[in-house]
Order: sequence, then structure tokens, then C-alpha cells
Amino acid sequence: MPFEIDVLDVGNADAIILRYIDDKKQEHVVLIDAGNVGDGTKIINHINKYTNKKSIDLAILTHPDDDHIGGFFEVVENVHIKQFWIHDPAKNLKTTKLMLESSGRDYFEKSIHNLYESLTGAKNLLGEIDKKGIKRDVQPFAGISAKDLGIPLTVVGPSRDHYQKLLRGFRGIDKLAESLVNENLKNTEEFLEKAEKINQQFRIFKTNDYSKENNSSVLLLFEPRPGKKFLFCADVGPSSLKLAMEEYNLENLRWLKVPHHGSKYNLTEKLIDKLDPDFAYISCAADLQYPNREIVGYLSTKGCKVFATCECGDLMLAMGMPDRENYVNATPLKINN
Repeated sequence: MPFEIDVLDVGNADAIILRYIDDKKQEHVVLIDAGNVGDGTKIINHINKYTNKKSIDLAILTHPDDDHIGGFFEVVENVHIKQFWIHDPAKNLKTTKLMLESSGRDYFEKSIHNLYESLTGAKNLLGEIDKKGIKRDVQPFAGISAKDLGIPLTVVGPSRDHYQKLLRGFRGIDKLAESLVNENLKNTEEFLEKAEKINQQFRIFKTNDYSKENNSSVLLLFEPRPGKKFLFCADVGPSSLKLAMEEYNLENLRWLKVPHHGSKYNLTEKLIDKLDPDFAYISCAADLQYPNREIVGYLSTKGCKVFATCECGDLMLAMGMPDRENYVNATPLKINN
């Protein structure tokens, strides 16, 4: 079936638009992450210019880092979205919730709201989604599929159990819970004031490449035809990618969205050998850290054509779709010895 994958040039951030035409000639639009605050305008303009419906069937937040969540606030406000796939920390923090409830407190929902803000460095996206009445009853855990929406897209990681284990380590979340439980706080106001002070300790915007937040990234497999596999990796690290590969056949990819801007920490040679993509796209800003020349070099030696937004600008991969005016063939990256 015809489709387009657009990896927008948003620096060291992710904003990807998948446009798919099913066998009934119906158009489906999927937005995977929305870059930083300020990138929403570019996404909205792209959807208005290059889609027929000018709306989003499915929006997906892979994980709540600022370079993936930031643009969603503007998009949610200005574009009609039918359904949103997003992890809800309040529904998955079982251990922390039990700790708080065992202390005789009934403030969990309010305190977790503060915690979610501290993790993202932005206001509560879940609240904005709910204000708009966007359906979000599906959380993107392994096995969830968009086939009922007419889109051959499947979540291949993380599992719910793996996500919950990772979530406990998000920027010291257990320390936050323990601190709140152990405090002898007299009322809700005092509790929330203390929670916000502790939250400030974990207001970290840039995490390391193999952080638990990154490893919680939603892994998405798009398979428009049997055996033609396109893998969206967000910022996933090797440990979570390995788990997904144990459960799903992710070998011999047609296309790979390279995780975390081409970082050297998020792929290994063994993983590249198994994934064996024909094409790889990197969303990055060409700084001293990204994209890593060793990762680009090894992908290239495997016969993979590697492209990066820092060199090419907006990247598109299309099959069976009309040509776009002013779009030209991109040049693969070359690593000079």
C-alpha cells in the first residue's frame, strides 16, 4: 500500500509523520513525537500542506522527554486528533502508589501530577489531551496494534512489566516517593509543597543516552507489506531493543529510524548485524555528539544507506506516492577516514 514517512528536521529531537493509504484508498495520518516546544508550528504546517484530511488519526508520544513532547502542546491545541497513545505514569506506578497509600495519604493523583511535570519540564500533556476530549484509553505497550484503525502499525516494546520497572527509576522517582512517605506532614497543602520542593531536585532536561526514560521509549513496527519492516526506535537503548527482538522478528529491516540522534550508546554492532537495515534515517543537529561517526560508519559497511536531517533537512521515504515539488533525492552520509 502507498505510504510516506517524513522525518522532520527539528535538530536533536524527533517529529515523524507517517501517511498511509489503505486498500480502500483511505488516508491515515500518524504523528510520532513532536519535537521541542516551538516545533509544533512546523508539524502543523506540514500536515496542512501534505495531507488531504489536515488532521491526525493517531498521535503517539514515545516517551516524555522535552525533545519529544514539547511540540505536542501546540499540535493538540490546533489540530484535530482522533486518538492518542501515551503512557500514563499514574496508572503504572503501582509500587510508588502503594507506598503513598500505605502512609494514609489520599493525595496521590495531585502529587503524581507534580512528578509528571518534573519529568517532562512542561505542563501536563495528559491534561491538555483530556481537555480536548481526545481518546487515550490505549497505552502503547508491546502487542498493541493500530490495525483496527486501518494502519499496519504494532507496538513491539516496551512490555507493561518492563515499563513499570523502568518507571521506578525515572529521575529518582523512588527517592521522591520515599521522601514523601517518610515525612510527618500534617495536611494536603504541606504534602504538596514538600512534593514540589523534592520535584525540583529531579527537574533534569537532558538525560544520558541509556537512561531509563530513553529505554522506556515506545518501539513501533510498521509493516505495509509482509516482510517489509520499518522500525521506529525513538531513543531506545540496547537493553530494551534486545528484549523486543526476543519477542518479535525485527531482523532484515527495510528501514530504521536510528535511536537517539545516532548516539554511540543506543546501538551495538551485534544489534546492527541483526537489524540489518537497507536504509537508516537519523534526526539530529550535527553537533559534537550526534550523529556518531562509528555508528554511521558501521551501518554503511553493512550496505545500509544512512541519511541525516542535519545534512539533508527534512527527510522523506515514500512508496507509491506522487512526487513532491521541490523534493530531490538525498545524499547518504559518508564517513571520511
